[in-house]
Amino acid sequence: ELFSATKLFASISYARLEKEGRIALDKTLGDYLPDIPMPLRTIPFYRLLNHTSGIAMIVDKPAFENMLSDRTASNSDIYRAVRE
Repeated sequence: ELFSATKLFASISYARLEKEGRIALDKTLGDYLPDIPMPLRTIPFYRLLNHTSGIAMIVDKPAFENMLSDRTASNSDIYRAVRE
């Protein structure tokens, strides 16, 4: 259970991807996720990184807890839970 210990690695990865031109942190979530609900489409990607996106936490919801114990759960499952 690494949880927040991965934040450093994720931040370095995003910085490198932006430097390489593979992502733009000021683009919106809608630019990267076309099926994301309308209210979330205009949120800049960087707001996910500084925790100011306004997207509700799901780690305290039963659906997320079930995913933690399910070894077959994928990133797509987590995305669906957040999207809904």
